[in-house]
Amino acid sequence: MKGYKKSLLSLACIPFISSVIYADMPVDFLTVDKTGGAVQYGTGYKIKSEQFLGQCVTFTSHDTYDGGSSQQESTFELAESTSDIVKKSNMSASASLKAVAGAATISANNKTDVVASSEASVYNLTLFASAYQYDQPKFRFFENAKLSDQAMSLLADPLKQGEFKARCGDGFVIAIQEGRDFLGTATVKKQSLKQSAEFTSKTGLGVKSVGYEANANLDIAKTLTSTFGSNNFKIYTYNTGSDDVNPSSVDELKKYFQNFFKNSKDYKRRVNFIVVPYTVLENYPYNDILQGDTKEDYIGYLADSLWDLKAAIKDADFVLDNEMQKFFALGTSPQIMNKRVQSIGKYKTIWRQEFNDLLKAANQCNENFTPQCQQLSSYYRDDRKLTNLTSAIMPERYVNDCYSPIVLNPVENSQELNTQLMTGFDTVAGDNETGGNNIRVTSALEYYIDKRIMKADINIAKIEWKRDEYKNMPLEVRTNKGESGYGKKITLRTFDLDNPKNYGLPFDRKLDTCTWKDPFNPVKSPKSYKAPLGQNGFERYGFDNGAVHGVVDSISKKDARGQSEYGPGVGDFNSIRCAVDAKGKRDNTLTCESVNLKSFELNLVSMQDVEANKWTDPNQYKEPDLLVSFLGGKTLNYKAKMIPIKAKYVIPTSQIKLMQKIKPLKIMTPIKK
Repeated sequence: MKGYKKSLLSLACIPFISSVIYADMPVDFLTVDKTGGAVQYGTGYKIKSEQFLGQCVTFTSHDTYDGGSSQQESTFELAESTSDIVKKSNMSASASLKAVAGAATISANNKTDVVASSEASVYNLTLFASAYQYDQPKFRFFENAKLSDQAMSLLADPLKQGEFKARCGDGFVIAIQEGRDFLGTATVKKQSLKQSAEFTSKTGLGVKSVGYEANANLDIAKTLTSTFGSNNFKIYTYNTGSDDVNPSSVDELKKYFQNFFKNSKDYKRRVNFIVVPYTVLENYPYNDILQGDTKEDYIGYLADSLWDLKAAIKDADFVLDNEMQKFFALGTSPQIMNKRVQSIGKYKTIWRQEFNDLLKAANQCNENFTPQCQQLSSYYRDDRKLTNLTSAIMPERYVNDCYSPIVLNPVENSQELNTQLMTGFDTVAGDNETGGNNIRVTSALEYYIDKRIMKADINIAKIEWKRDEYKNMPLEVRTNKGESGYGKKITLRTFDLDNPKNYGLPFDRKLDTCTWKDPFNPVKSPKSYKAPLGQNGFERYGFDNGAVHGVVDSISKKDARGQSEYGPGVGDFNSIRCAVDAKGKRDNTLTCESVNLKSFELNLVSMQDVEANKWTDPNQYKEPDLLVSFLGGKTLNYKAKMIPIKAKYVIPTSQIKLMQKIKPLKIMTPIKK
């Protein structure tokens, strides 16, 4: 589900909350972003939960009319903040909020995913391209819409008005808007002071420039790539379809943007649904289900609360089920999780007791409605706020699965590793020839974290060794004894939490809300080995005697020719295959052929669990005193809030006459033009 926004249209409309509004003036419609699921004309919508529900309205005719005007806008610029992207990409405030909260992913390829992935700022240079083209929304006529027989039967029974709200919501879809959307961002991964100054010089703009809009006269994309490098960008995109392939570079992003409105095919999709309240319907029996002053309305408030309590109890059952608990973020330790589960168990008991007592009270009031009943009902309408309480108590469902094992091997089919292995070694000390002597081959493996990316360092040393012992000895080159040493450091990207599919995970296995459990060790294998201490310059190649995940320390035969296996290693390092000696003075150019590492298991934690650790118990382990007093026959002193009935909306001029017969509806006279 996604949030709603308000958009100005040139047709009078029906807002859910309004003061005096007149027909034939641009006013706000409730416009809901496209969401998953089967949404059609007449589909119900609940504002508070931002959910589309069942089909409670039918139409006697499918005729439509155009409401408002078509919309088209395009932007290609540097963003100072992600809010710039939100404002110019026609994204709703609710969806924006979900994105900034870090838990916005709903389905693959949506705007929220792109915005949530963007961290634009003055210094974190982010180029963004946005283009959208929306048709006029297609409205169906109010007079052709009516509540279904099943919906009417729910409204006819005061005790089932809450069920109507649960099934049908507050309003229904009266119009659908189609169109096309594209949003793409390209963020510089790394930048130096030199590059920043160079960029300023090329463009004539400082890095603090606000809202600079690129155009054909200033190729901002080319300037960025020439300054920071074409492979130095993170690219995120969303689109509803295009002739061009989905962009994966800044140049492709620019091309995609330039061609977006020139496509040969119609790539339109549904982009917005426009919702009106049920009060526009001729056969809807109430002006507002929550603003009446009859016995039925007050009983309806109690019924609504009973539905809310029933839902809370059901949710608690899910969390208390041992098999279902793994669906919820309860904390990162068994102690924290158990405490939360036990609290939910206590709340379930209280909610069950309140449900039973409130049901008893509702039945009493249905039989004999008294001023006491009115006070109790008003309390549940205005102050009980069950949904707020349950929201504060119940845990979140996991957005992503962070705990099912992810076991990978970092070197299988790694082109990145093969490329680096094919290059020669640096001469650390001595000359470029080993003279057929024994060669000590030492290599250390360390996995580490770079924000959302896991990397591995494989440090390799080859030393001409004219000694009997080598195990656990420092990496020392005795040039006075004619020894030489060569060094090499390989750095690999072994996993990216934001792109798990690139490492063999299923396309639908996303890790957006997962992070590293241990910020110093991304895998479950311990860092329990020491790399030999480097001397004579080997410390520059990572041999600092620090903790690592595995070590190979072996020695060759004399006159070792060709590629040979060196090992076995310890920890996650099995062996390494290298050439160490050749005829002539070019032993430093000899390469290693392969590295054999054990598979690792990622050590992840859900960010939702990290937040769940901060949970504070509301400590409301009792029924409302007002309910207890009511059932005990005591006098209630609750002062109900006065809620005046206001004109909630106006309707298109052409249909005002039709709607005037609905009572007690108040229709405002349109302004004459």
